[in-house]
Amino acid sequence: MHWSLCLAWQQNARMAAACDPLSRTKILSDDAERSAQGEAVPSDELQFVRTTFTLTLRQPMSLAAATAAAQFVDVAGRRVLIRYAGSGPALLLLHQSPQTSRTMLPWIERLADRYAVFAPDTPGFGFSDPLPLAQPTIPDYAAALNDLLGALHIERCLVYGVHTGAVTALRLALDHPERI
Repeated sequence: MHWSLCLAWQQNARMAAACDPLSRTKILSDDAERSAQGEAVPSDELQFVRTTFTLTLRQPMSLAAATAAAQFVDVAGRRVLIRYAGSGPALLLLHQSPQTSRTMLPWIERLADRYAVFAPDTPGFGFSDPLPLAQPTIPDYAAALNDLLGALHIERCLVYGVHTGAVTALRLALDHPERI
């Protein structure tokens, strides 16, 4: 099971599991309304207003609607982990480095009902083998992506990238416009 990080107020029992900012806003406005009407609001109930954020873990909503599969693909003798789900036009999601395609799971979930979504681990990150270069550059990663698309038999695709993934996507589009 995958867990996500959320910010939560330091809380009393009334505020348990209030990771949703709208819940905090509603409770704050309810308390303000109670005070405006002259009703005493116990100080322990106001504790969350005066305290700082703390980090808590909570289980995310189910990914059952579009659970991503993962498998290794051989690309020029390198193993590349790819997560995928859905059907339709091909959509390639590129994570930022030094992260992994796992960060794209929420996007895979949201987009798999309209697209065949593919999210590889960048070479040398996550479970993908590194490129056989001492210091690969963005053009090297774009060439590796082009090789991956060939291995997957994807002729053309939409591409979405985050941070270094976006730079790699742009380089792929410049070097191989027929793919985009």
